[in-house]
Amino acid sequence: MLSYEEAQAYVRPLKIARTKGWRRWRARPANIPGHPDRAYRDKGWVSWPHFLGYEPRKTAAQMMPFREARAHVRKCNITSYNAWKKFSRSKARPTNVPSHPDAIYRAKGWVSWPDFLGTSLLSQRRPAEVDRFTYHQAKRYITPFRVKGPTDFRLWKRHHVRPPEFPSHPNRYYSDRGWVSWDDFLGIVPPQHKRPFQELLDAIEIATRP
Repeated sequence: MLSYEEAQAYVRPLKIARTKGWRRWRARPANIPGHPDRAYRDKGWVSWPHFLGYEPRKTAAQMMPFREARAHVRKCNITSYNAWKKFSRSKARPTNVPSHPDAIYRAKGWVSWPDFLGTSLLSQRRPAEVDRFTYHQAKRYITPFRVKGPTDFRLWKRHHVRPPEFPSHPNRYYSDRGWVSWDDFLGIVPPQHKRPFQELLDAIEIATRP
């Protein structure tokens, strides 16, 4: 196995895009471990950004203040939300300008996409905001997946293709549109409402008597 420094020198020029790119890399030599964070834990390991040679993601506290980010973005001549999505995935976006400014700056000055990009309102309507599911439609969509709660819902979002009509934060979007609770939304029956198994069998037997 190569030393940490040798492995680092080998992989950095390859410009592997973060840990996701590392997992997809199929041309890895046998003398470079598949889990370098474990193999080099006490042999020089610092972090994935240090090993692969990329700029680590900034935390919300390290991001530009809202007004500075807005001023920077307005100079980039981004004319639509779709153009923003392309820009946010490119190297042209500074790492301290968030890819989801509407979430990061929600309580820090955010007004709207037209305000942030400096464009007219008509050109900035996001398709995802036009035809959202109603609360009951969203409930019917999510129930078959048997999601167990808000933590499980976040995992579900990562591993499933969520339709644009389904909001990424239903508790926020439906807060004044019918929201009751996570249990109600996900179709989770509270324990006190679950009938004991024998009682359920008795009820079925009674219901099926001639």
